[in-house]
Amino acid sequence: MKPPHGAAALSDAFRTFASATKPAAPRTTPIGKVYSRSIGAAALGCFFYVPPRRDLSRPPLICVHGISRNALEHVYAFRDLADEFGFPVVAPVFGRTSYRGYQTLGQKSGWNALAAFDGAADELAADFGAPFINLFGFSGGGQFAHRYAMARPERVRALSIAAAGWYTFPDAAARYPRGYAGDRPPGADIAAFLTLPMLVAVGSADRARDATLRQGKRINAQQGADRVERARNWVGAINAAAGNRGAPPPAIYTELSGATHAFSDCVAAGLARCVATFFVHRQPRENRAPEGT
Repeated sequence: MKPPHGAAALSDAFRTFASATKPAAPRTTPIGKVYSRSIGAAALGCFFYVPPRRDLSRPPLICVHGISRNALEHVYAFRDLADEFGFPVVAPVFGRTSYRGYQTLGQKSGWNALAAFDGAADELAADFGAPFINLFGFSGGGQFAHRYAMARPERVRALSIAAAGWYTFPDAAARYPRGYAGDRPPGADIAAFLTLPMLVAVGSADRARDATLRQGKRINAQQGADRVERARNWVGAINAAAGNRGAPPPAIYTELSGATHAFSDCVAAGLARCVATFFVHRQPRENRAPEGT
């Protein structure tokens, strides 16, 4: 089956695909096939791919979509790499109605996106025997991913963000979600977050300032005019904050040559392999240096 494009890849992608597939038997995992099921107490819909030969030392790769809700497309983008390196791929679907504002973890909805993802992570840990996840997010999913890693750094082995529109900076004076003052996610731990290996990617041509890019005087002044400037500035701020705590710089910045903001464009420019290679070669958490103080 080919991944859907256009309208078929929007918020009803999970329901469309799930209705066309037979659910797995209890405690049974289809191997070498893309499948779907709901997980966690919130019954968060997810697409899965588990490779025929799994490397048990490699945690699952969790991919978080942007506002197009193209979760299934993410699974297909990483499927061959999952076969090559032996890691499972899981892509949740945050519905437009139930999870408005998922990019900020559902701050205005009682942190519902955070809670739903926590429940999903618990079930994935039990299913795959992996206490950590490798977390990737694209565009709005990149916003979710780095904020989730701030809230739950103990669950994340490594983090990759691509084409995020804006970021939470390590700024104790700016209110969340621009910084981490005020009503920030429960459990947020900036010190632990700054020890996580991070890869931040953006297309070199991703400079459009359209309606999908959050703008305003405070955001522009803090972060930059477009996604390229914002990615560079955030990586600089993260590495500086880690250095101020006596920790090594955790974040790496990379540009995808010629790529625009389209997910397919970024994948064609090498995004999926870049991300997979980054995760595969990260040092295991238990072997990393202790957290900075």
